[in-house]
Amino acid sequence: NAKWTAIVKSAAEKSAGRKLARVCMFGGTDARTIALLKIPSFTFGPGGKNMHTNRESISLRDLERTTKFAEKLLSE
Repeated sequence: NAKWTAIVKSAAEKSAGRKLARVCMFGGTDARTIALLKIPSFTFGPGGKNMHTNRESISLRDLERTTKFAEKLLSE
């Protein structure tokens, strides 16, 4: 619903310090199945490199941004 979309977007923009655009991405999460049921779904994470390999890593900066987003989301 629009209320939750606005809350998540607000928290994400506050933590990023800029306006963000909504995007649709395909991947291996349950969000796609939930969205098919017309239930708003959001996926977020710290990003990273070499996903799903033995060389997977994330930067400290990305981890800090994701932590800030979670804090903002919980305080909304």
